[in-house]
Amino acid sequence: MKKLSESVWADIRNKSLGREVRKEFKLNDLSAKEFKEYIEDQYTVVSKIYKPFYIESTESVSIPICLYKKPEPDYLDYMKDLYICYGYGNHTLYVWNDINEDVFNTLKDNYKTHTYSGCDFTEFSPNDGGEVNNKFVIDVIDFLLKYVDSKCDSNTFKPLLTKKGINESVWGDIRKKSLGQEDRKEDEINHLNSQEFYTYLTHRYNVFDSPHNEIISYEPTSDIIQIPILYHTKKYKIKNDRKYKKIIYMQIWDMNSPDKFKLCISGDLMHDNNELSQKIDKEYWITYPNYFWANIIPRIPNSPSPGKLTNKFIVQMIDFILDDPKPYKPIIKIV
Repeated sequence: MKKLSESVWADIRNKSLGREVRKEFKLNDLSAKEFKEYIEDQYTVVSKIYKPFYIESTESVSIPICLYKKPEPDYLDYMKDLYICYGYGNHTLYVWNDINEDVFNTLKDNYKTHTYSGCDFTEFSPNDGGEVNNKFVIDVIDFLLKYVDSKCDSNTFKPLLTKKGINESVWGDIRKKSLGQEDRKEDEINHLNSQEFYTYLTHRYNVFDSPHNEIISYEPTSDIIQIPILYHTKKYKIKNDRKYKKIIYMQIWDMNSPDKFKLCISGDLMHDNNELSQKIDKEYWITYPNYFWANIIPRIPNSPSPGKLTNKFIVQMIDFILDDPKPYKPIIKIV
């Protein structure tokens, strides 16, 4: 099967050439597994833990919506996850009955609901009696994310999905190329905010060799993008009596706050004092806020002053490392 994004982009190119594409029909025609991929293509999954997953045995897809605080006191003070579950085979969409009461009542106010006797979940469907299909599920996801977004100021909710707003501009670029128009995307990326730049990075780089299932991630509450870029082939760390390969991370902090915006890389890399760390030290300004992280700052040739940190510089820095990462192995590669 083709990657979903390839077929979607092919549809956009067809439209640019005057060919009609019935995207809604195609959306409803996706299998459960393809639909899970579609969600990952259309939304940013902001957590490493809470992700959409497909269950082959039941032909179902579980979709994370948000974390929420339970109203009763809890000495752990943790946030509970809220998923909606899509039974593709029997066209059902349901939630567990113990979810946040406000969200539960909002669903009941806006959709037709049914709770079976003795069951701990509630099904919901369109008010007009229509079919529960892929398009309806997308509408529900967008409805719930909009509701969660309206409540974020209360610190009760944290979204686990966000809509990929950059898709429109990415697809627009493809349409322009199909019409013979060139774009200088490397210049445009400096205008992207954190969410958009995270999406750009997930399109530009592919995680292909991840020792411990690391992914490129974005945490909106702390405004940090984390990129697992390399791992050490010989060095390990011990945790709970298990050996883990040492991962070199890159982090982008506070992109939406110009005064705090910075690029960091794992201090382990620079402390190793090897061929790669020496190249980085020669090419860039390096400062050490603590032992665990090193700040990377652009260097202006023949100038004692540091350069300006930009999105474009970050991409160039990643590519610089990936070009010759010895003695490490790369976790990501350019798509």
